[in-house]
Amino acid sequence: MSRFYRYVAIGGLCLTAILLVRLVWIAAHSNTSGELLSRQWRHATLGWFSPTPAPLSIQRPHNLGQFWTAEVERVLGDSPQDAQLAMGAALTLDNPPAESLDSDRLWLLDLPGLQVARDPEDTNWLDSRISFEQQCARPRGRLADAAIRLAPENVAWRRNRAMLLLYSDVVFSWDDRREENWKQVLEECADGDPDNALYDYVAAHFYWRASSFLHKSSLNAPTNTLDLSIHNEELFAEGIAYFERAQQKPFCAVDEVDFAAVEAFLDQTSLSRADQMAILSSRDNRDREIRLLWKLISIQQARAEQIAQAGDFATAAAEMHKCDRIVDQWRSVDAPTHMHSLSDAKYDNALRLLVIAASTSDPLAKMQLEEIKQATIDAYIDELLLDRAISNLTPATAPRGSWKSFSEELNSGAAILSGWLALAIVPLLLCALVSYMGARRFPRRELASIGPPVRFLPLLFLTCLTIIVFGIAPAQLISETVQTWVLLTAFVLLVLAFTAPGVWGFAFGRDSLLSRRGLTMIAAMILALVAVRGLAAYSPDSLRVWPPRLWIPSAVFSDLNRSVYQELEADDRYWQIVLIEWSFYRGPYLTLGIWLLLIGILAFLASKRVPANETTPATPAERAGATLRTLAHSTAGLALALGIAYLLMAPIAIQTSDQAYKRQRSLIAAGDPLVAQLPAEIAAITAAETPLAEKIIRDRLSLMIQETPQSIGDESMSDLEPSLDEMDE
Repeated sequence: MSRFYRYVAIGGLCLTAILLVRLVWIAAHSNTSGELLSRQWRHATLGWFSPTPAPLSIQRPHNLGQFWTAEVERVLGDSPQDAQLAMGAALTLDNPPAESLDSDRLWLLDLPGLQVARDPEDTNWLDSRISFEQQCARPRGRLADAAIRLAPENVAWRRNRAMLLLYSDVVFSWDDRREENWKQVLEECADGDPDNALYDYVAAHFYWRASSFLHKSSLNAPTNTLDLSIHNEELFAEGIAYFERAQQKPFCAVDEVDFAAVEAFLDQTSLSRADQMAILSSRDNRDREIRLLWKLISIQQARAEQIAQAGDFATAAAEMHKCDRIVDQWRSVDAPTHMHSLSDAKYDNALRLLVIAASTSDPLAKMQLEEIKQATIDAYIDELLLDRAISNLTPATAPRGSWKSFSEELNSGAAILSGWLALAIVPLLLCALVSYMGARRFPRRELASIGPPVRFLPLLFLTCLTIIVFGIAPAQLISETVQTWVLLTAFVLLVLAFTAPGVWGFAFGRDSLLSRRGLTMIAAMILALVAVRGLAAYSPDSLRVWPPRLWIPSAVFSDLNRSVYQELEADDRYWQIVLIEWSFYRGPYLTLGIWLLLIGILAFLASKRVPANETTPATPAERAGATLRTLAHSTAGLALALGIAYLLMAPIAIQTSDQAYKRQRSLIAAGDPLVAQLPAEIAAITAAETPLAEKIIRDRLSLMIQETPQSIGDESMSDLEPSLDEMDE
């Protein structure tokens, strides 16, 4: 090694030491550095012998059930004494993360290098979800009941306990009774929260669910036909009794999931930060609350419509007003999160009552028609202004910290690049070590060698070539037609390049078939036939059309997981698609392998030249030793350069993932920032827009009532809404 290269190596090592100290300092002050770095280097080392385990949050639900039952036993035991940990464990056992419920998606691990996690088991997705429920149902109820006994004054936990009786996802019929002792649970919860109508409404819902069936004629029309069939009058009457009792209570409060309790429990588990964030992000009562609200309102509306059909408008109107009472009970507590759902329900109630009043000949209905019309207009304007406020606020304040974006930030450019660098450094160091140890077995002699440009320019060229062929092409960034003609032309030119010299020599009698060029021609033809035969065997339809189908297919995005491709494409993250394809075609390993082979060949050919002051030709052993030393220097130098690049990129990846983690935590704690700004935004636009909107809607609604009262409930009611241009005039 010359003095210059020795100084370069020493300088590189010193820079590496400085950057390593910097990395250690940044990692010591990060929440996610340990997991990120351990994943990268585990995959770069042990990943050669065993696959990197998939994060728990994306494993199948039955695996999660097995993990959680064991983990709860380890953290809490049979008799939990910490109320917060007990409730946190119960809420954790509520449902699997959303990521584990998607049966057909392709899940990409964050690091390193966008490795793809596939479920090794051919497990039915629904059976897996059922298995989770069976494993977690008993400990979930036991832990929640224990938490309430340990902290009876905590009404939020009582409300959470009531919501645990409802399924949180649509895998099951969500509103079936989740626990057999649901009535006892609701009574115990109501003892400490007597003014809350929630528990009676849940009981009414369960009774109605068990005794009736509600059919809707359409999911899109604002006032679709509700057909209520009752198959158990006794149970349905029991539900009515609970419903009427709930109507007498001042409010209906459903608290958010106690994230502090869930977080306290997760901190005691062995989960990674990313898995903890997936669990926290999927704990939610809002979907269950909205479904409960609409189920209650829908059945009550159906009851009112049946009474109206029997000719009793007064009783029907009274029953319909009970739906407004449900909305008012929900609105009486600070629940701005559900403003849109409550506004929709209020408008739907008013519109249904208007349909009833406009379609009957009852004198009372005619007397109240104007009042009902005004209530419908007011409800519609409230909904319209809410939509307008949301539209105004969304671009500026829409949260960007969901679990999806948290995962995407872990998949940042710095994280992916540093992961790939770690993957490359290990084999390069091993190759340098093996080459150095092998060179010591041969006699040492200073022979001619190749310079740095000849060593590393082919690597740059091969990297670009493999990315184009095995990344850009299968990612469909190059059209299939262009790929076909390029591959077809390259194949023909390659065959001609190897066969033309032999054909020329044989045709003019200069060579025989057994000459070097003749044998090359024969070998090229045989290989061409083998390639064509292999393509025909692999894809029989490829050669039945012209031009033949020779493009490079996607190795990852099949029909089942096409949604992942569409998400990446929608966000213009084509570089991730290219990297995914490149990795699946083993592009990085293919690049390094071809580069090492090429460097070895060039180094061996260059070693044939001896110094000018020597006349003794180099022996094969001396040339082999020189070649191995060139490989050792080349791979060690490349590993050092990539190591420096890694130490520059890894801190950026750590800081990016740490910021994403902290932002997600703050969003979970603070909630949606848009919700808090809605009331002020609605108040700001009400004075300017309400008078004009009311006039437009009233005129159009009056015209529809005069023409076809029965059509008010059709989808044509959307014609009432003033356009934004009309509102802005």
